[in-house]
Amino acid sequence: MDNLKYFWNKLKYNISSLMHRLLAGRYGIDHLYRFLTVIVYILLFIQIIFKVRHLYLLTMIILFYSFFRAFSKNHQARHKENQLFLQYQRKFSSWFNLQIRKLKERKGYRFKVCPHCKQNLRVKNIKGRHTVRCPKCHNSFEVRI
Repeated sequence: MDNLKYFWNKLKYNISSLMHRLLAGRYGIDHLYRFLTVIVYILLFIQIIFKVRHLYLLTMIILFYSFFRAFSKNHQARHKENQLFLQYQRKFSSWFNLQIRKLKERKGYRFKVCPHCKQNLRVKNIKGRHTVRCPKCHNSFEVRI
């Protein structure tokens, strides 16, 4: 039993040291890698359910690209890609959160856009004409509800 335990611990150590040597100096895992991995899982699930053969090629391309990014030694280029992804992710996330907020507050408020700075403004849902002042650009404009 002790020999098996010793063998197992030695195997774990060897695999761990091999992985450390293999990944030394590599870019590694970031937000874009995680996103691409989730996309690969979703595409594989769709392939299993609907038996779409052409989707397999797209799945493999995304998988190899994510591995290429993780094992790349060009840190600067991978960092730029990740920052661009995070920028678009923040835009989508803020837009999505605004849509959820609009849905939750649809009975008490209306959301209007400032014509000058394009800021979303929340206006109480009271019928009639209202003069609204934008807190961002301090411009006043008429709103009809």
